[in-house]
Order: sequence, then C-alpha cells, then structure tokens
Amino acid sequence: MNLYRLHDNPEQLLYNNEDKAKIPYFALHRAMRLRRQHKDYKQYEKVIATDARSSFLYATKVLRGRFLLGEPVILKSGVINAMNYFGQRFEIDEEWPELAELILKDGSPKRARNYAESIDQRWPEAEDIIKQDKIEWQLYTKFLNYLSNRND
Repeated sequence: MNLYRLHDNPEQLLYNNEDKAKIPYFALHRAMRLRRQHKDYKQYEKVIATDARSSFLYATKVLRGRFLLGEPVILKSGVINAMNYFGQRFEIDEEWPELAELILKDGSPKRARNYAESIDQRWPEAEDIIKQDKIEWQLYTKFLNYLSNRND
C-alpha cells in the first residue's frame, strides 16, 4: 500500500533533513535556530514565503519587522484570524500599513491594541475599535500612560 498517495502533503513524510528544509514549517524553525546561533538564516526565506503562517511567524519572531517576500501570501490568507486562535502577538518594530488596514477591517480590539503596542506608538485610527472592549481599552490607556511617562 502506498501511503504517500493518501497523504495531502507527501513531502512532509520524508525523513531526509534536506528535503524537510523545503517545507515552510521546518525552514522557519531552522531559520529561528540559526538566528539564535548568529548564523546566516536568510537562505530559507524563499521557502518560508510560500506559507502564510510561517511567513507571519518569521516576520514577527525572527525579523521582528516586515517580511516583504512573504507579505503577499500573509495578506491574502486568513492567517491574522488564526494568529488570535494560537495566541500570537504582533511583534514587529515598525509600521506595516497593509496589516494595519487588515486589522482595522477585522475590528478586533485585542489585535488593534497588540498592533499599537508592537509599533510602540499611539494608534488613533483604532481607538474606536479598542474602546469596544473594556479590558482592552484599560490595557491600551495603560500603554498610552507608559508612552507619555517614557517621553517625559
């Protein structure tokens, strides 16, 4: 019986390490490990960019900024909604206008607050959305107080 024929993604069944590097999930984790070791991890970007979730995690966990190669696949997918399920925060250090637009359309107070905190500045466009949730609004105002005290 050929089990490869029954599997949705048969390349994941391979045990060869070089073959695993062609799968976005494994390429992402290799890049994460190499970054911690201060080695070149950019060689895996093309593979990572083929999968929305891996691209999003690469941008937020490895680069902590925009991953231009993976942005098209991230923005086309529902990965932003999935990230809330997995409890992921937006850990980017720069503005990402396309992501901000997607979050505003989504209308999630938690994601809006997380994005504001990740870019480390007030986000007036999202304040009406954040106000919809009392707890998120309290957390956001604490964040704004932190910003104002830090700038004093």
